[in-house]
Amino acid sequence: MLIHFIIADHHSRAELMVLWFTELYTQYLGYSFCGADKSDKQAAKEAALGKYNMIVDKFLRKLPAPTEWTDKLYSIAVQTYLELIPQDPALIHYLASVYAVGNNLLKKAILQKIELPIANHTDTSEIVNLINNCPQKAETLVARIVHVLSVNSKDSLAT
Repeated sequence: MLIHFIIADHHSRAELMVLWFTELYTQYLGYSFCGADKSDKQAAKEAALGKYNMIVDKFLRKLPAPTEWTDKLYSIAVQTYLELIPQDPALIHYLASVYAVGNNLLKKAILQKIELPIANHTDTSEIVNLINNCPQKAETLVARIVHVLSVNSKDSLAT
């Protein structure tokens, strides 16, 4: 089974885990289901969410707990989360809340990895909402997001 394969060498197979989580989450959002009936879509969405929750739970229970969080572990965890933001933009608010209470290694990992998901993000309503309701101690993250958006808008205007 894929879970056992990934866990056997989770240090070198983290990308596979991220891809699998992303696929399960997009299934949950209904992007891979073409049902004609609305109730079919809702039932499939609930089944996909149950499958997603079960698999994430298995991973969290089977992976050995790190004795100490390193830059690499933070980077992998942050990348996994950031992969989901384009599918569900409201997740950016939770990221800001975690950033506000996180340690310096976590903040560094988030600031390093945030550029690509924000640059490819087309729906800015959640970002505007985050700017207006910035959690205390997450100002640096919001400033980084604004910087990425301003650089991208300059690039798009130049072309």
